[in-house]
Amino acid sequence: MVGSLLTLKAGVRQLMIEAGWPRAPRDGFVPGNGLASAHLRHFGIRSANEELLLVRSPGGTPQWLVIERTGARTQLLEARIRQHIKRFLGPQ
Repeated sequence: MVGSLLTLKAGVRQLMIEAGWPRAPRDGFVPGNGLASAHLRHFGIRSANEELLLVRSPGGTPQWLVIERTGARTQLLEARIRQHIKRFLGPQ
């Protein structure tokens, strides 16, 4: 897998956004019939971490899904990303 890692830092807080995808057959495959996978990780707040999967929607466009702890998949919406940013920035 190849990909990118973006790390946001504010004091001791960190939000790491990591995405990866297979480039060649030797890179393997993305489980769940995905095009790419990603992780949102909060340093020191393991319960806030999430796993994402990029899949093709029935209409053919790519969309990010959140893999819930139960295994269910839900669409990644802007509100959920805002929650991650709020948690990263902490109480104001």
